[in-house]
Amino acid sequence: LRCLSVFVGGWTLEAAESVCENADMLDLLTRLVDKSLVAVDREHINEPRYYLLETIRQYAREKLAESGEGEKVRARHLDHFLKLAQRAEPELYGAGQIEWSQKLEDEHENLRAALEWSLQVNIAKGQQLTAALCESWVLNGHPSEGYEWLNKMLAMNPEEKTLVRAKLLSGAGWLANWLRLEQQIVERFCLASIQL
Repeated sequence: LRCLSVFVGGWTLEAAESVCENADMLDLLTRLVDKSLVAVDREHINEPRYYLLETIRQYAREKLAESGEGEKVRARHLDHFLKLAQRAEPELYGAGQIEWSQKLEDEHENLRAALEWSLQVNIAKGQQLTAALCESWVLNGHPSEGYEWLNKMLAMNPEEKTLVRAKLLSGAGWLANWLRLEQQIVERFCLASIQL
């Protein structure tokens, strides 16, 4: 339960197995669901998602901090969602676009939490995660948030000349242009409405 408290907005069985490093996670989750400590949404589009009530999550989060294992668990959380984003990135340009876009949208809160954690402990992984999410921010309707994350990550280690930094710069330029075009469309729509 302590380990599960790092998830924000729910999780999948695969995510729990990865972050909690427990091969017997399905049995454990079943027992937690039976005790009403964990809720499960079996009707979810892709696969069942598990949730903690916020009061239980806060209590478990306090216990995780007291255990001294919080940093390790949050590092595994970051690693899991970095791998997920990197696996999804090429799929967003092909036949799997809808499915993978939805998976990333389902994990939006977890991805945000992983990015926030990366700012404290591992900028390089945060930059990789940000670069991998560029397309999904547009597909899932979060271009402004994506642009903010790109700028935050670009502000870190500005003297670096790496492929990831080039990808961040490219993504920032692309999203800036996207947001500018979006603004122009809104302005034209407003003008057309006024003229009617």
